[in-house]
Amino acid sequence: MDWQDRLYTATMLTKIGEHYFIVDCWHHRIIFSENLYSPIKDWKTLDSQIAGPHSIAGDGEILVADCTGYHRLHVYRRQSEGYEHFEVLERAGHRPHRVIYCSEQKLFLVIGSRDQRILLLRNEGGILRPLADYVITELGGQYTRSITLHNGRLFAVGNETLVELKIDDTNITTVDVFTLHADYCGANDLYFLGEDSGILTRTPLQMTFFDRFDQLTTGTGASFRFDGTPYFLSQVDGMLIMPQIKEHSKIVAYEGTLPHLSVKTTIGDSGPATAESIDRKSEFPI
Repeated sequence: MDWQDRLYTATMLTKIGEHYFIVDCWHHRIIFSENLYSPIKDWKTLDSQIAGPHSIAGDGEILVADCTGYHRLHVYRRQSEGYEHFEVLERAGHRPHRVIYCSEQKLFLVIGSRDQRILLLRNEGGILRPLADYVITELGGQYTRSITLHNGRLFAVGNETLVELKIDDTNITTVDVFTLHADYCGANDLYFLGEDSGILTRTPLQMTFFDRFDQLTTGTGASFRFDGTPYFLSQVDGMLIMPQIKEHSKIVAYEGTLPHLSVKTTIGDSGPATAESIDRKSEFPI
């Protein structure tokens, strides 16, 4: 099987408009489809010249993806037959690792994993314009993979620390700092399921469900182990989507509520990497 027919450390699956998008990180590509259940070989390519992408977000007009390996953002807009890659934003932090869109404030937000710098950007007439940035000094240089919006607050996810922030137009201020319990370090993503409940995915092979946020600091959440390392979570078509990376590449869609989830479907179950996938990974920095 060719590498194009498989996934290799796909970090995100999301739905934007009528299309589903998979960020196939170590294959250095983003693919899309109108049918979630199509074989990977039948998905169309949005971009295959993007170095180690981790995420993509959209505002209904443009799509923005992080090009982590080259410290850039790639911007796309819809065309009649797909999408046009029309802008590259250089110097988008040191290893931009997660881009999200805040519809309330009409802002794209990006976190640099190495410099803990949040960029605030806005779509102005179809062009992505940087507005401001903010360094989260409370993270103390921790590798920071993700940011999460919840109840009007922004949470930055460091390896050992979660920082709660407030956004007021283009101003960001720190609200609170939480130290993860030692068992929960190596955090990848924070995903809220309700007012105070959610999931922390972490390296290696683990996720932790919490029904109270303070369980992440006291070590009293419920932990689960997987074939691959869980990464960026999303809700798509009423299902909880969990990509698994590195050790075993696949995307699992669950239905139900924790701790009673059941597998609805598995997308692109590719297992451990093949030699062809490893060769493809080496073509760009990740």
